[in-house]
Amino acid sequence: MIKPTGTIKTKTSDITGDIALLHSPWTQVGTDPEGNEVSFAGITAEVVRKQADGTWKYIIDDPWGGAEQYSNVLSVHR
Repeated sequence: MIKPTGTIKTKTSDITGDIALLHSPWTQVGTDPEGNEVSFAGITAEVVRKQADGTWKYIIDDPWGGAEQYSNVLSVHR
């Protein structure tokens, strides 16, 4: 089993009223059962809604962010 560690950082946000679209590049690195390093990377697409108390909650969270359309920004390495 791979137990990866990861990083994510929101790079862009488009806000209209109480709805926002976010894009966040992410990476995960782990080790497979044979001891080989495995890494994954992608760009998310998330939609969040502002709450009455000022916090934001996810209403859509796509970790691959339309990867089938943007396969040049997605990489999986072994």
